[in-house]
Amino acid sequence: LRRSIFLGHTRSEQNFIRGSDDPDVRLPPSSAMEIESPYYTRLVLFGYMRHSHMSNIFFLSLGWALISGGLGTMICLYHYADVNHSRNWVEKVHNLLATLMSDFKWLPTFMIGGYL
Repeated sequence: LRRSIFLGHTRSEQNFIRGSDDPDVRLPPSSAMEIESPYYTRLVLFGYMRHSHMSNIFFLSLGWALISGGLGTMICLYHYADVNHSRNWVEKVHNLLATLMSDFKWLPTFMIGGYL
């Protein structure tokens, strides 16, 4: 059996306080994932797109992206063309969403979530 990567490294206080340029420092493993060997190349990760479940999720996500892009374009056109005095409600919704995104800092949350 292979030795566990996660449990295979113990950290002592002497090793912890050593500098990074000390020749006696014992570095921890680069990853604590037990299944890291298949993930060395992106080619393996892109291979998962061939599976039916991942392709279904991809097309579903693409569909929602196209729908949301179309709705965003329609709202921008309403704002600039001022159809039936729509500029007021578009600016009101804009201010509410800007306040919400500013309060919760949604962009970093989604970026970290996407990274994980």
